[in-house]
Amino acid sequence: MYNTKNLLVASVAMGLIGCGGSDGTPDTQTPPSGGSGGGNSSFEYIVNASYTSKCGTITPQPEAVIVRHDASGDAVEVYEADENGDITIDYGDVATFSSITFSIGDSGRFPEVKTYVSVTADKIFDITSFPGADDNVTQCECESVTFDISEFTSSGGVTVRASAANTNEQTYLSSIDDVAEAEVCRAVDGEWPSLAVVISTPINGQPYQEIEVYSTEISDYDVDSTNNISLSDAHLNTNVPYLVTNSPVFTESNYRVSSSSQIEDLHSFGFYTGADSLAFLPQSLPIYSESENLETYLTFQETTYDEILFDGIEGFVWMDMVSGVSVDSDYAGVVDFTVMEPTPFLEAAQDMLSGDDYDFSNTGADNVYLYFSSDGEFSFSLTTPAQGSMSILDTLNFDDVVLPFELDLDITQEIESGFLYLRAEDVLNTTDYLESLSDWSNSSFGALYIAR
Repeated sequence: MYNTKNLLVASVAMGLIGCGGSDGTPDTQTPPSGGSGGGNSSFEYIVNASYTSKCGTITPQPEAVIVRHDASGDAVEVYEADENGDITIDYGDVATFSSITFSIGDSGRFPEVKTYVSVTADKIFDITSFPGADDNVTQCECESVTFDISEFTSSGGVTVRASAANTNEQTYLSSIDDVAEAEVCRAVDGEWPSLAVVISTPINGQPYQEIEVYSTEISDYDVDSTNNISLSDAHLNTNVPYLVTNSPVFTESNYRVSSSSQIEDLHSFGFYTGADSLAFLPQSLPIYSESENLETYLTFQETTYDEILFDGIEGFVWMDMVSGVSVDSDYAGVVDFTVMEPTPFLEAAQDMLSGDDYDFSNTGADNVYLYFSSDGEFSFSLTTPAQGSMSILDTLNFDDVVLPFELDLDITQEIESGFLYLRAEDVLNTTDYLESLSDWSNSSFGALYIAR
């Protein structure tokens, strides 16, 4: 099974090697053109490519490009980023697009390729890279901010989650007594970010059955002293009950429920907990009602590591069956989590990873997402309809494409380590592939993970 990963990387990388300029500077050769507008000359859609450092500094990727392929996989147009990392696409019809950008890991910069099959340009997301531990995009300074939460800890078993407004990194602490710490980072001489803090406490010493979840947003704090969070500072959120359909689906499982609410792009309230039995999960989940404009995303997840299911797949393997539901801040009903049937998902996943034609229609899936990363050397993702063929990797053709940068890829050696993620998603509000890429607020999906 792991040979599939080698073939996947090789298929895409072979088409890219040699396309860039020799010194990493833009090549003045005109890229191939298949005409613009897609029959609609007024169409224009902008995708932004950037780095976001752990202290929130955004740096454009002016060398990013998006390639448009024709029906045979040939590259017919290259859209280049401007100095702000904005890539303007003026083709309005359905096509296959590949974005080529960079991320930064411990060993330096590496390319990321994302291919979207049979989409309109507005289904391509902005491309944000979060550099790794050696953050050489910008200089950051980080400190620990300390909070006194003793007013919440009388029953013990308290958990704290803190999310900073300027980063996707989060702090999660469990079994807190009286004091909690969260890391905050800022650009040198910049402002410390605000924090979204969630404190969950068990009721009557029963941590799995009933919980109270408090939330607060904090911006006025001192990194050099202990900051007090009192009960009067925090908002007690409403809990709603939930039901789970089609679970348990495995004989050996772990379970997890979560509740999150996005405040800003990188800033969120969030709570989660897990158990090895449904009986030990909380019977209700919080809805963040601090503001009437907040929407809460609730999830139920069942995970199995059962080796019998994955016989013949090389590496460490596990599978999730997940249901997610979005509700408004004033929701007062029962949340219904409907879990995807695992057997047809796993059968279709094995077909896809074997390089064959695949069909996830028996799962109800509308779209499929495949991601592979080879430990800081190369990453590739594929967004595609629920039915198709992996032969698309052989047809993607970057011949004659002149990229404004140089790629340095070595695919001659066996891939020793990496990570593969495969997800098939059924968006419950639609059966249309393109619509499913825009609205995932109520969905169920199966996900397969392979690590080596």
